[in-house]
Amino acid sequence: MKTSFISVAVLTFAIAGTTGCDKKDDTSSTSKTESKSTKSDGPKQGSAGDQPKVEMKTPAPAKDDGPSADRDKDYLGLDMKPMGTWKTEWDGDQHTAKWIREDSFSIMVRVESESFESVEDIKTEAPMMPQLGSAVTKVLEDKKTKVGLYAIVEREPGTKDLFYVRKFGASTVICSANLKQDELNPKVITKDEAIAACESLALKKS
Repeated sequence: MKTSFISVAVLTFAIAGTTGCDKKDDTSSTSKTESKSTKSDGPKQGSAGDQPKVEMKTPAPAKDDGPSADRDKDYLGLDMKPMGTWKTEWDGDQHTAKWIREDSFSIMVRVESESFESVEDIKTEAPMMPQLGSAVTKVLEDKKTKVGLYAIVEREPGTKDLFYVRKFGASTVICSANLKQDELNPKVITKDEAIAACESLALKKS
């Protein structure tokens, strides 16, 4: 009888232990399933809902520089007055205004598409400019003034050209003069003459 009782007790303990293990396994399995479910149900990183909203900026209005010189207007829309023996002339085909006199080079005025903020810009654009047509080899003088800037440059030995950069509204105007003489143009344009002409330019009043 004792042996039988012990056997029953051992068997009962074994069954209870097995059931306990089964419960632990079920609890662990349920916990892992819930954990996976929680992770999968959460918002996915990089989804459309997480992307920052991009605000479209309205472009700034174009800057109004006021009245400007215009290459298609007579005398570029500038007020050019005769000076002493110098007379004014408008060449509509070449979009060039000039001061002219006998036996002398002209003082020419043109609207340029480039901005020309320094003498370096003049050197860069020189080969494409009708006033020069070749590279600048030497800068003899350059100076900023109250109304713009000017430079006296050399293209080759014996040449001497003055370029005066003026701004009229959104337009860049180049006033230029050849300061050397030759057989066909014995009257030399002086530096002071050229600067006085270029600084006299003003927008024509409407």
